[in-house]
Amino acid sequence: LKGGEADAVTAARVIERCAVGDLFADSRFLSADSLAHLVNALSLESASAATTGNGSERALLVRVWVLELMTSVALSNHARIDLLWPRLREHLGSLLAPRGSVDAMGQGGLGALVTPPPVALVERAAVCTLRLCIRLLHKPSLQPQLLELLGALLQLPPQLFAPLAERIGTGLLLLLRANAPHMAATEPANGDAPAAATDPAADPRVPDAGGGGGGGGGVTH
Repeated sequence: LKGGEADAVTAARVIERCAVGDLFADSRFLSADSLAHLVNALSLESASAATTGNGSERALLVRVWVLELMTSVALSNHARIDLLWPRLREHLGSLLAPRGSVDAMGQGGLGALVTPPPVALVERAAVCTLRLCIRLLHKPSLQPQLLELLGALLQLPPQLFAPLAERIGTGLLLLLRANAPHMAATEPANGDAPAAATDPAADPRVPDAGGGGGGGGGVTH
């Protein structure tokens, strides 16, 4: 092998021996500080891909990968979600909140969103948001903020919402089945969340998911 190829092979072997995948799979064993630093590092990596990737396919894959990892780590550490939630909430909000919406999610950094993210990334953000809601809506401290994320999801521009409508409708039905008692007992943030956040039929953009899941139904993957 030439010098460059040999270095690449060596680097690949070192990475394999480090078992980086185990770091995420076993993140529940990390200390609080290490866990927070891990999620922060993931968020920074996604931001770097967004600003330096020039819209390339690789940059998109990195951002999708990071979002999936952040969500999986959060769900694996649901007992310590308060450590991770501010960064994850901001990250999801930056993908779902309308352009320039600084106040909607309570995070000033969200106003920096200049152009809509790719549909594939919004689709992942929608799925991750629904997964988090299904698993965490029973936590009173998170309910208002999770409903805010749902509100942002349901207020996506039509060109982003339309390709995802069936999957979102299915996810909302699963959310209702899993958390109806919690949602019925929750006062939405700011006095009124969008009606579709608690009733999918209230949003004309959401098809009837009860008639058979075609396409990309489901939010578990």
